[in-house]
Amino acid sequence: MRTVCFTNRSRKRSLSPALLDPSKMDRVAVFTTFNPVAAQIVCSRLQTAGFDASVEGEAAALNMEGYSLATGGIRVQVPENEKIDA
Repeated sequence: MRTVCFTNRSRKRSLSPALLDPSKMDRVAVFTTFNPVAAQIVCSRLQTAGFDASVEGEAAALNMEGYSLATGGIRVQVPENEKIDA
C-alpha cells in the first residue's frame, strides 16, 4: 500500500516524455527506518524539494509490534529516475 506524505506539493518539476517511460518508473527505496515519524519527515522533505516520494510499509509496521522488522522496515521510495537526485 502506497502512503502519500502530508505536504503541500506547490513546486512541481516538469518531466520530459523520455522520463515517463514505464520501464524507468520502478520505485526504489532511498531511506529505510523502523520509525514511522522519521519516514514521514524524510518523505515530506523530498516532496517539498519536488520529488514524487511515498512511504511504503507504514501500515504493516503499525498493525503488529515487530512486524516492520519482518518486512524490512518502513521505506521512503521515489521513482528510479529520481534516485540519484534524491
